[in-house]
Amino acid sequence: MRGTGSGPIIPSPPLVLVVRPRCAPDAPQLARILINQEESRIRDEAGAVVRAKLTITFRRLADQPGRHPYPTRRFMACYARQWDDGARISLTSHYPTGGAVFLDLEGLEGNRIGSFLMNLVLTWARQWPDAEVNPITLLAHQAHGDNTIRRNRFYEQFGIVFAYTDDTRAAGTAREMRAGELRPWEHLPENLSVLPLEAAFDEQQRELAALRQSQQTMQLRDRALRGELQRAMAHPLRFAARQIWYRHAPLLVGTASLAVLGSLSLLARAR
Repeated sequence: MRGTGSGPIIPSPPLVLVVRPRCAPDAPQLARILINQEESRIRDEAGAVVRAKLTITFRRLADQPGRHPYPTRRFMACYARQWDDGARISLTSHYPTGGAVFLDLEGLEGNRIGSFLMNLVLTWARQWPDAEVNPITLLAHQAHGDNTIRRNRFYEQFGIVFAYTDDTRAAGTAREMRAGELRPWEHLPENLSVLPLEAAFDEQQRELAALRQSQQTMQLRDRALRGELQRAMAHPLRFAARQIWYRHAPLLVGTASLAVLGSLSLLARAR
């Protein structure tokens, strides 16, 4: 049962989660979340996994130049084989017991970001389908208003069933279950999309190029307007006459045309 020592850190390629409003998935994006996953494993002499830890770090990318960086947060999980060859999994901690989940993405609540991260955890945990899942406890002081429904749904969507203390469903403890009973997502929600880091970088470069082009166009337009203003100030009468012509050219041309036609008509009658 003894492990062979501290296992190596196995990183996964970083990815970027593009978030749009949950109720308007075609709307402009709300945020981009940079996500990194790292796993460590300890094996016994036979090569079987004795301990495993998953760390998911996530950070909202700054959406304005010069903005102070957003903080980095973590989701954690672990697998531990027991002395009797049973096994236990925590979905919320690096330890088989205890743990908690904190999202802390102010202004982005309800857009399934936390669910996406927990889905990564569940997918990882199902590698050991017979392992017992450490029961999650919901505390009453964490429940307030609409947050109660959102918090409970956060876990229940993955097949976690709670025994609530009363009808308010503000507090309760998850029933016993095994990792194989967890239900990860079958489809990514419409308001979320995932990009490899390289693709996200390329997309950002395209957006920057478009912004630079727009800025250059605005600068050229500004330069032309400044030149026009300087010419108007140097020759105000000429500028005024030209403005009158631009505004009333159709009327003046029409009047002149009628005058010419009238003259021709008079000449024709005189003959």
